[in-house]
Amino acid sequence: MGVCIGDAHPLTSPTPPDAELIRRAQAGDEAAFTTLAEAWHPRVFRWACGILDDADDADDVAQQVLVRLYAHLGRFRGRARFSTWLYQITQNAARDAMRRRGRRVRALERMRVLAPPATATPATDEAVDRADVTARARAALAALPERQRTVFDLVDLQGHAPQEAAALLRLSPATTRVHLMRARRALRSAVLARVPELLEESP
Repeated sequence: MGVCIGDAHPLTSPTPPDAELIRRAQAGDEAAFTTLAEAWHPRVFRWACGILDDADDADDVAQQVLVRLYAHLGRFRGRARFSTWLYQITQNAARDAMRRRGRRVRALERMRVLAPPATATPATDEAVDRADVTARARAALAALPERQRTVFDLVDLQGHAPQEAAALLRLSPATTRVHLMRARRALRSAVLARVPELLEESP
C-alpha cells in the first residue's frame, strides 16, 4: 500500500484555468486539454489521497478522473467553480475505488490463512517508537469518518483554506470547521496516547 503523506507526487497549487482554456478544450483542442490535465493532475491526486489514504489507489483514480474529464468536459457549464465540479468527479471515482478495494480486501482476508507469517527484522527502540507513533497517527486518520478525514486532508495536509474546503465539499463553513476540529482532536489523542510527554510541550 502506498503512503499518501510525503509521497512522490508533490502538491502544487495550479492556477485555475481561465474560461478560454476550458472553452478551447471543450471545442476539441487537444493541446488545451493537455494543459488542463497537467495543471490539475497533482491536485486531483491529492484529493483522491485524502479520500482513499493510499497513494497507489489514488494514482489510479487520478488517471480515471482525467479520462472522465476528457469524456465529460462538455458538460461543464461554468455554473459552479471548475475546481468544485472536478472535485465531485474525483470524489465519485474515489468512492468507486473504495468499493472495489473493499471487495478485494475481503477476498484477501479469506486467503490470509494461506500466506506465510511475516519475518520480523531487528530495529532500534527509537526507530520502533517513531514507527509506532506514525502507524498510530495513520491508523487514527484512516479510522476517521470519511468527511472528517477529507476535511483534515484538504486543510491540514493540502493547505486549502477552510472556506475553500467547504466550497469543494459543498458544506457550510461552520460544518467544515466542526469536522476539522473533531479530526484534529482524534489524531492528537491517538498520538498523545503513545507519547504523553508531548502534552507537556504543548502550549
